[in-house]
Amino acid sequence: MSPLNASRNCRNTRELFSLSLDGELDALERLKLDRHLRDCAPCRLHGARVEAITRALRSAPLERPSVFIPPDFPWRRLLRTGVPTATLVAVTLVLGFL
Repeated sequence: MSPLNASRNCRNTRELFSLSLDGELDALERLKLDRHLRDCAPCRLHGARVEAITRALRSAPLERPSVFIPPDFPWRRLLRTGVPTATLVAVTLVLGFL
């Protein structure tokens, strides 16, 4: 196998490995992944590292934000840019009747 094909196979395998961590592989993809990992030590090492990081991140407690930041709705952005309230109301009414 040429180095270019090996590199492409490793790239493809690393993508498959990422999908496998989310349970998104079908049987054929799982077979391709397993076969490549059996024969490629660098990809096995990469896979073990990615799996360890993924498990650590998924098991970490969720952080609670210390400050509530409301969603940025378009109407708030319009008000901040100085669009007069009457214009905003008129546009809203017109769009509501379309």
